[in-house]
Amino acid sequence: MATLVKKTNIYRDVKSTHDITDNTIASYIEVLEKLFVIKDIDAWMPQIRSKTAIRAAKKHIFIDPSIALAALGLSPGYFNNDLDMFGHVFENLMLRDLMIYAQAHGARVMHYADSFGMEADAVYQLRDGRYALIEIKVGENAVAAAEKNLLRFRDAIRKHNEEAQQNKTHPGVMYREPTLLLILCANAPMSYTTASGVRIIPAGCLRD
Repeated sequence: MATLVKKTNIYRDVKSTHDITDNTIASYIEVLEKLFVIKDIDAWMPQIRSKTAIRAAKKHIFIDPSIALAALGLSPGYFNNDLDMFGHVFENLMLRDLMIYAQAHGARVMHYADSFGMEADAVYQLRDGRYALIEIKVGENAVAAAEKNLLRFRDAIRKHNEEAQQNKTHPGVMYREPTLLLILCANAPMSYTTASGVRIIPAGCLRD
């Protein structure tokens, strides 16, 4: 749920407890996708650094994460002792909501991760090329680290563009900077903008 785990690993986990073939599992996944139970989110592909290996794996989510929780037989009280699991559930829920807005706006929701450790839980890109880099966090105590990560991402793009312009005759590829740096937080007390320009939005305030 909301992870980049390879499907080969999912297949291996299923086959460890069930006598089933890869083809059968694949057919089940295809049906679940057609029924809008699960969906894969593509990777955002700009190669910001020429020697950076982009992790192009898809992020797997449930259209409704409560389906997964019901299948696992988990009650709300379970998450009092497993906040890491709740983090995946919350990320899944926010990605689902972002996808709904994207469908209305003709936009796309993707994710990004590379071998240098730069990542964004979501990249919300409009048709005209504008995009937002988004981090999704449960606790407000994680906002500072998420802000640092987003600023590092933006600064890497700026540095790349500066280096690309060093050859005035044949400049390298330029990348558009993010229009918005955004952190969706489950328990932030209010919406606000940090001194560095990163916007913090409580989950309950996310709207069109």
